[in-house]
Amino acid sequence: MDKNTVKKSKNVFIKGKPKDGKVTVVKLDRSFASLIIQNSKLKEFYSKIKNYCLSFEGVKARSSWGAESFTTGKDTLVKLVVRGGALCLCFALSPESYDPSEYPHQDLSHLKTYENTPMLVPVRNAADYKVARRLSADAFTTHFVYSLEFPKEVDYVKQLPSESDEALIKKKLIKATESTMKVSDAEKLVAAAAEEEEKAEIEMNDVWESAPKKEPKKRKPKKEETPEPLPEDLPQRDEIQENENEEKPASEEVKAPLFVTRYDRSFLSRIIQNEKAKAFYSDLKNYCLALGLKSRLSWAAESFYLGRKTYAKAKVRGKTLRVYLALDPTLFEIAKYHHTDASDKKAYADYPMMVRVKSPLGLKRAKNLIALAAAERNLTEKDASKVDYASLLPYEETDALIEKGLIKEYEAKAASFPRGLSERGQDKEIEEDDIEDVDFDLADEEDAQSDATGSEENEEIEDVVFDLLDGETSKESEEEEIEDVSFELAEEENADGSDEEEDVEFELAEEEAPNGELLSDGKGDMNSYDPVDLAGRYVTLKKYVRGFTAKLKQGAHERKEYYTAIKTELLSCKGVKIRDSFPGETFYKGRDTLLKSRIRGKTLCLFFALNVDDYKQTVYHQQYMGEIKAYEATPMMIRIKSEQGLTRALRLVEELVRVHSLEKSATPPSNVRSEYLYEETADLVQKGLVKTKLVSVPYYEAQELLKKQNK
Repeated sequence: MDKNTVKKSKNVFIKGKPKDGKVTVVKLDRSFASLIIQNSKLKEFYSKIKNYCLSFEGVKARSSWGAESFTTGKDTLVKLVVRGGALCLCFALSPESYDPSEYPHQDLSHLKTYENTPMLVPVRNAADYKVARRLSADAFTTHFVYSLEFPKEVDYVKQLPSESDEALIKKKLIKATESTMKVSDAEKLVAAAAEEEEKAEIEMNDVWESAPKKEPKKRKPKKEETPEPLPEDLPQRDEIQENENEEKPASEEVKAPLFVTRYDRSFLSRIIQNEKAKAFYSDLKNYCLALGLKSRLSWAAESFYLGRKTYAKAKVRGKTLRVYLALDPTLFEIAKYHHTDASDKKAYADYPMMVRVKSPLGLKRAKNLIALAAAERNLTEKDASKVDYASLLPYEETDALIEKGLIKEYEAKAASFPRGLSERGQDKEIEEDDIEDVDFDLADEEDAQSDATGSEENEEIEDVVFDLLDGETSKESEEEEIEDVSFELAEEENADGSDEEEDVEFELAEEEAPNGELLSDGKGDMNSYDPVDLAGRYVTLKKYVRGFTAKLKQGAHERKEYYTAIKTELLSCKGVKIRDSFPGETFYKGRDTLLKSRIRGKTLCLFFALNVDDYKQTVYHQQYMGEIKAYEATPMMIRIKSEQGLTRALRLVEELVRVHSLEKSATPPSNVRSEYLYEETADLVQKGLVKTKLVSVPYYEAQELLKKQNK
C-alpha cells in the first residue's frame, strides 16, 4: 500500500519506524474535556452553553469521561457530547414533538446511553447555537426549572487553555494504549479509524442538510394604486351634516350583545394554567406538610391547618400566588416582608397578613412567616419525602378544565362587569395583581343564569362548609372516620412522639354514584368516575397502614432473614423478653430496654442501648437518635441493608450482652422464623396488623396517588 494513499486518523497513528516488519500503533481515547481543551471553536460554544444552563435555578454540572451533564436532582436534562468533530447537545425532550424544519435534530432513543436524552442537536455556528439555546430552555422549563434572577458568568475559554496530547496524557484526560502489529495491519487499522471519523463528521452534517427546509413566504407584489376620478355630483358640506343628523332605521342599528359567558376559575385550575405560580406552590406545599400541617383544598384556595386552626392559606389572583398568614401584620416591617394588611376584609380576619410570592426571595419570606405562625405549636421542619406537585398538575386548556369541572361557566350582562367597576356600578380601586382571572365570551342565549360564587365572602363560605364536615361525622361512619388529606399521607405522629414512616397503600372505597351505580369495585379503577357529575369532586380512598409485623410478613425475604438472626441471638439470652407494638418490637430485661426495632421505608433499623461515641463511625455508620423522646434509652441507630450490615448488628448485640452483663442460655429459640410467614392483607387487617381508614382527597390527587402506587 502506498504511504500517500493511507488516510490519517487523529486517534490512531503509527509511532516510530518499523522493526522486523512490525510497528507500534498508538490508540488515543480522548475524554470530553480534552476535546474541548484542544478545539478553540468548540470551547467558545461550550462556554456559552454551560453558562446558559447554569443560569437556571438548582442546575448542576456533572462531568464524566465522554460527556458533561446538567442535572436537577437525579434527572439529566441536557447533556454535552462531541460527535463528528462537532459539539452536540442531547436534550430530555421528545424528538417527535419538534418539527425537523425548525429544529434539525437526530433521534437517539434507540441507544441505551441516550434513552433519557434522545434528542441530539449539533452546534457549529451562531444559528445552531440559537436553536440549542431555545431547546435548552424547553428542557428546563418543561421540568419546572426556571432561570435565576442574577446568574453568574464564567469565562471557560480562559479557564481551559489549549494543551498538547502529551500534557493531557499526563493529566489522565487522554488514555494512550500501544500495541505492536504488522505494518500492513497497522495501515489498515489507521485507515479504518480515519474512515470512521470522516463518516461521523458527515453524519453530523447530514443532520442539518437532510432536514426539510421551510419554504420562504412569497411576498405578494404591490398593486399600483391609481386615484379614481372624483364624481361631479359630490354632496356639499351642509348636506353631509344633515345626513349625519338623520336617525337610522331600527333594522340598520347594530345591537350590542346583552350577555357574555363568564368563567369562574377554581384555585386548582389557576395553578394548572400558571407555570410560574405552580413551581412556587409546589415548594410551599411541601414545606407546610414538612412542618406537620395538613392541607385542605376548596374551590377558591388551599388551606394549611392543624386541628381547628388555619395557619396559612394560598390563593392565586391574576398571575400571582398569594399567601395569607395567621399573623398580626402590624408586628412586622413592611420594608422587610413587603406584606399587605388584609384585616379590613371580613374573609381574612383570621389570617390578615398577605404576602405575594413572585420570586425565590418572595418564597423564602413566605416560608419564614409560615414557620413563625406555626411556632406557637412548636412545629419544626422534618425530613419528609417531597412531591413534585408541579409535574402532577400539567398545563391543560380551558375547555379541558371545564369538562373536568375545575372551571364553571355562567352568563352575565355584558355591561355589568366593566373594568374598574363593581357589580353595583360603584367605582372600585383595583390593583394590578387584584384583577380577577375572568374570561368573557359572547353567549348564544339571552337568558341570564344566576351569578356563581365570585366574591371573597362566598369563597370563604365554602371553606366553612369543609370545616364543619371535618368536625362532624355521621353515626354510620364512626368506625371509619373520613379525614381530609392531600398527597403527603405517608407520615403521622405516633403516640410515643416519634415520626415513623408508614407503609401505606390506597384503593378506591366502594361508593355509590348519583345514579345509584357502584363507582368502584375496590381495585383502584378511576375510569368509572365522572368528575362533572360528582358535586364535591372528592374521592374516598381506603388507606392501608402496615405495622412492623405486617411489613416483615409481606416484605423482602432478605429482611426477614436479617431480623430473624438478630431476634434469635437476643432471645437466647436469659431473662430477655420482647414487647410487641404496632410500629415495632422492644427487647428488654427487667426495667432495662436493650433494643428497639423499626422498619423505615424498606430498611430495617435497630436502636441499641449503647453510647454512640464509643464506636467508630466509619465501621458502624451509626446515627444518634437520643433527641427523640421515644429513643432516649436506645439512642444508637444503625441500618441493615446487606449481609455486612447484619454482621455489624450481630457484633453490637454482643456488645449489649457485655455492657448489660447478659448470660446466654443453652437452648436458643427455634420458632422465630415461622412468626413472619407471608399472609394476605385481608388476614392481617383482621388480626389488627394492618390498620384501615377512609380518607377523602380531591379526584385528581386520588388519580395521581393510584397511578404512582401502581408503578
